[in-house]
Amino acid sequence: MIGSHVTPKFYLEQFAIKAMPKAKTGKLWAYSVDAPTRHGTAKGEGVENGYFGMPTEGGRLNEVLEYQLASLENRANDVLVMAPHETFVWSNGYRKIMADYVGLLYARTKTRRNATAWISGRVSQDLLRLVNDEHFMSELADEYSKVFNERVDVSILTNSLKAAAHEVVTPDDQRKFFLSELLYIAKWLSEEILLRRPWQVWKAPEGEQFITSDNPVVTMFPIDGDFAPGFGFNARGVLIACPLNWRSCLVIGVADNKSFKEVNTETLDRVNEIQVRCMFQKVYSHDRSSQVETAVREYGATTKFGENAFIVTGDFLPKLKEFMRNYARQKASKKSSEG
Repeated sequence: MIGSHVTPKFYLEQFAIKAMPKAKTGKLWAYSVDAPTRHGTAKGEGVENGYFGMPTEGGRLNEVLEYQLASLENRANDVLVMAPHETFVWSNGYRKIMADYVGLLYARTKTRRNATAWISGRVSQDLLRLVNDEHFMSELADEYSKVFNERVDVSILTNSLKAAAHEVVTPDDQRKFFLSELLYIAKWLSEEILLRRPWQVWKAPEGEQFITSDNPVVTMFPIDGDFAPGFGFNARGVLIACPLNWRSCLVIGVADNKSFKEVNTETLDRVNEIQVRCMFQKVYSHDRSSQVETAVREYGATTKFGENAFIVTGDFLPKLKEFMRNYARQKASKKSSEG
């Protein structure tokens, strides 16, 4: 299996210090909630064998996605290095490359992987609730009878949905769901969110640093002079932040028409706090910081999908029912037109 970097090595290099200019990798500080702060390398951090491997029927992992991601990441390396400079001109081509890169940084994280597992769990629960509605199951069986031109037994349909409910929560199916959605989610974030909003690069005050994490793309909702985490990308007024290196951070959604801004210490601390709250397991910094160590211990990884962040209220069972009806009707309509 390939040793995959969950967070790209080249990205982490932007927060590392190289002992010599030609050194292959640099060192950076790594912080976690349940382990001591340590010096690590950009090459060695966040490596997991087979992370991007798609399970196959033969029990092996298809790791084609690993090579696709590497190609997309390498295309953005020069832009990542140039973007923090005040004189850099954001052409449409460069914006597209960086937007795609930021989308991938988000889509590949373990935070999103856990989110997809949470969604699978919700789908499973709702499917099991669905099969207990005898009236609806009878209606659905009628719809599928039209698809197959023969009577579909309600008990057979019920058992099929129960089996599907159990399958979506198996480790292999959750992995498949996460990986199959990865490139789609990255593209959606890039094209529908990032490229449609204004960009600004924030520069850290002299002698201070932006930190990053294993979940580097975060949302920050301005409230009463502070930033709150855990809001969706489509929330009105939300800012999307992605540190570019230890001296700068790309912020998307700022509406003051400036492409570059030097921020004060208070703002920098608020941005770093969001990284700590939204981390999955690790936070990284250029220089060792007792302030970051304390923050990680006190509130590291406390913003969690489905618990206190990205909460979607409401009962999804009616929507699931409508989806199932429409799916059967579309199948029947397609068969009718083909016949």
